[in-house]
Amino acid sequence: MLSPKARALLDYERANPDMCPAKLEWLTAHGWRIGRHHQQIDRLLLDPDAMAEYPDVAARAAERRERTITAGQSNRPVARGL
Repeated sequence: MLSPKARALLDYERANPDMCPAKLEWLTAHGWRIGRHHQQIDRLLLDPDAMAEYPDVAARAAERRERTITAGQSNRPVARGL
């Protein structure tokens, strides 16, 4: 079962999916950094109730994680044979 605070955070993320100056201001006003915000969203979405109630937020979080992984892999040096 989701707490009221968790539900409020997921509702905010659903209503404001894109990163924009207003969202950054909101996060800053609440003492969050963007990385910490994403970690909290990811942790909340481990709850099956959250996944069922917020499938759109869960899908965007999965896409964000995939982009992060892909970007990290593209920065790695390529091993070349001699």
